[in-house]
Amino acid sequence: MKQFSIFYMFPCPLGDNSCKVGLTTNARMRLDVYGMSYSNRKYIARFDSVYYGSPIAVTNLEAAVKTHFYDYIESATGRTEWVLDHSLNAIEQQVQNIVNGHRFKVKKLPQHLLPVTVHNLNEVIEFIQKTLN
Repeated sequence: MKQFSIFYMFPCPLGDNSCKVGLTTNARMRLDVYGMSYSNRKYIARFDSVYYGSPIAVTNLEAAVKTHFYDYIESATGRTEWVLDHSLNAIEQQVQNIVNGHRFKVKKLPQHLLPVTVHNLNEVIEFIQKTLN
């Protein structure tokens, strides 16, 4: 089984014009942690946009995205994954431009597998494993 990381994005579940951007090597744990923050009757933790690849490629992508949005990233400890004053759509466009400009060896998860939740995570992991091998 080939190791991979994912770079994920999702809008603020409370409706603020901000988005969480981050990476993980354990999507199940990350979704579980986010999911425990809210009642699942009102909110299911989800990744609305995902890029995946080798851990180093995804780490480099995250660094480039955070550099690009540096002036909009919340600076408080533990809050450095929130890009403020940008919609998910605006961030997605910039991430795609970053991927294209830097030629990062990452792939965007197809639309039919989004959003990623605990309910379709096994299917997503299988898809990623097949495309990386």
